[in-house]
Order: sequence, then C-alpha cells, then structure tokens
Amino acid sequence: GERARRARATSARDEHARRTRATSAATMAAPIDVLSPGQREALLAVLRCVAEGEVLVEQARCRLCKVREFDPYETFKCLQGGLLSQKGWLSADDFCQWVVEQPHSIAHASAQGVAMAVEPYANESGEVRYDGFLHMVLPKNPEQAWLKEDALLRGTAPLSSPRVAAPSLPPEVAFRLCELLDGERALCERAGAAAQQLARELASAGPMSSGRVLRFLDAKQGLCAGMGGFLSPGSLRWLLVDELGALSGELCAALLQRLNPVGKPLLAFDGLAKLLNLPPPPALASVDRGAASSSPLSQSWPGGGGGLGAGAAFGALSPSGAPPQALSQSWGGGAFLSHLSSSGVCGGVPDVSRSLQDWP
Repeated sequence: GERARRARATSARDEHARRTRATSAATMAAPIDVLSPGQREALLAVLRCVAEGEVLVEQARCRLCKVREFDPYETFKCLQGGLLSQKGWLSADDFCQWVVEQPHSIAHASAQGVAMAVEPYANESGEVRYDGFLHMVLPKNPEQAWLKEDALLRGTAPLSSPRVAAPSLPPEVAFRLCELLDGERALCERAGAAAQQLARELASAGPMSSGRVLRFLDAKQGLCAGMGGFLSPGSLRWLLVDELGALSGELCAALLQRLNPVGKPLLAFDGLAKLLNLPPPPALASVDRGAASSSPLSQSWPGGGGGLGAGAAFGALSPSGAPPQALSQSWGGGAFLSHLSSSGVCGGVPDVSRSLQDWP
C-alpha cells in the first residue's frame, strides 16, 4: 500500500511537470502566432523597406564624408544662408530653398518630400540643430567610425571670416548632400506606402493591433514579450534573421542602426509604432511621459502623433518614450521585474530592471 501510494504521488508529480513544460512551451510560441500571415508579411515588408533604404542612405553618408572639402560645421552654416540668416538651426524650408537651386533630381521633389527627408533629425519644434545635422550626415556603422572622426576633425580648422552674402558649398559636397537627402526621401516614401498596407491588414485588430505587433517583434521573450512597451534588439534580430529568415544579417544590422543608433539595451516601441503607422499600445497610452526628449531622431516625423496617412511622413526611427520613473510608477519598478526574473517567469530574458536603472 505505501509503495503504491508513493508510486501514484511520483506519477502525479511527473504528469504535473510535463503539463507545466507543455504549457510553458505553448506560451513561449504564442507571441509569434498573434499576427495572421497577411499581417505578418505586411509588417515584414515595412521593416524590409526601412532596412534596404538605410543601407543606401549609409552609403550616401560615406560618400559625402569622403569628400575632402566636406566640413560638417561649415556646411551647416552654408545651408542657413548668409551672415544675417544665421540662427543656429535649420528648418525644412531652409532645405527646400537650398535644394531647388541644385543641379540634381531632388530639385524637382515636392516640399513635403524634402521635409520627410529631414524631419527624423529635427527636434519637437521642427528645428534641425547641429547635433541633428551630424546624425543625418555622418556614418552610423561602427566600421566607418574612422571616417566619421575624420570628417569631424575638419571642423577644427580656423573658421573663415564672416560673410554677409550667402556662401556656396563646393560642387561635389553639394551633389553628395543632395544624394543623401534624396535617399532619405525615397526611404520614407517607400516605407510609408508599405505602412499603409500594414494599417489596412491590421484594421480588424482595432486598438489591440499595436500590442500584437509589439508581442510579435519581441516574441523571444515569451511571457515577458513587450513588457512595459519595450523590446530587445536581440529579440528582434532573432526573429527576423534566425527564426523567420526575413532579413539577412546585414539588413537586420542596418534596421537596428536606424531604429537604435545609440545602441540602447532596449527599444521603446512608441517610436517604432509611429514608423508602422500604429497608435501606441493601450497600456502605454495613459503613462505620463513627462517632457519629451528633444534629441534628434527621438521625435515624430511629419504628422507626429497621427502616424502615416496618405503623403504623411514617417514616425520616429529611434528610441524615445516614457522615462524610467514613469514606468517604475506603472509597474512597481525594478522590484517587480526582479521578482519575475527570480521566479523564472522571465527565463532567458535580459535583466530588464538593471537596464532600466542604467537607462541614460
């Protein structure tokens, strides 16, 4: 009798463990299945457009910086006009007025197209400050760090004497800058059209569409996928390259370079949601985000909170969003995340609480 009782207890424990493992495996796989095949393909098409466009734009940045006459600071001043027009920042109108005078095909682009090209680098007031201009014209690929440094060192030479008349850029510098702007414009237009198709595919999901996309992109994290409106760059790479084979390693690196130029450990989804023409996830819509960052690439593209309508421009392509303090109030802070990690619920997930504490 005692032996039989122990055997039944052991069998019950084994069965419980088996069911727990099966449930855990099903839960881990669930985030990949939250989108229909059509929705998944439309989403991947947008990300593919962004990645392919970023490869071309990065090549244009390198060609511009290889021109020995290119001095980022002098170019920034030239685009503002003469001495009486110097104001310390550039607007979309400044770029439009400059490109129409150039012997390049972008001279025939619409003003909205030029605005789309420069808006990712503008602050919330629509001003492209010098740091934003550097983000636009300097290479982002770590392998080209030497070229970036070389271009920046050209600005250490003594400044030229002030000129009242508007200075002109060297011909090759002007041409390469036009190439860069045209590449940015083409990226936004192509990806914008793909984002409209994604919006049509997700129309049936209503306000839950953003949450589903977030969970899908962060599927590797299982139960913790998309927690707090953040996703892991490593999870995104795993999904797009290893799991789905939707992008090559080079294209995925270009996509992450566009989405996360400063290499933060977690990506805020609200900026990516604008890129995808989606509203913020409902769980984040009520979070008090405080003062928005004014750094380049952290603001919305033309059309800001409205996403991408017909002819509207892109959402922000770099991380921005709720400060850690606001997220701490909404989740109970790092203690909540630490509890999840210690209990095994977030197995395989990076130490999110530590990442949030170290968040710049």
